[in-house]
Amino acid sequence: MGGNPRPESDIDLLIVHDGDRNRVHDALLEAALELRKTPQCAGVRLQGLPSEPYPLLLSRGRLAETPWILLDVADHGIILFDPSAVLQRKLAALRVRLRELGSRKVEMSDGSWYWELKPDLRPGEMFEL
Repeated sequence: MGGNPRPESDIDLLIVHDGDRNRVHDALLEAALELRKTPQCAGVRLQGLPSEPYPLLLSRGRLAETPWILLDVADHGIILFDPSAVLQRKLAALRVRLRELGSRKVEMSDGSWYWELKPDLRPGEMFEL
């Protein structure tokens, strides 16, 4: 992910899967153990920054529902592997919809942020991402 990492930052690792969630989870644990052994991971730890990903497992069905985490992924996420471009297409469509709504990310002085999804929202009005 982009942005400026701080010691309290985390690394979200979004995994979109088809099928057996347990099999995906087992493979992720194995990959995390290998990641810990890399010099890059050690270097990040020496800087006092988070070095292990926080896995977020989403089925393709859940991805279609546009969970809130996709706002941040669309804003500053990095796609590492997406051979069938499922996530790439979803994020492109989300970015278009955010522009249509006039959405904006509001950054606070402490580095936190929130999303103003529809600045001209009227009471009782409903919209979808």
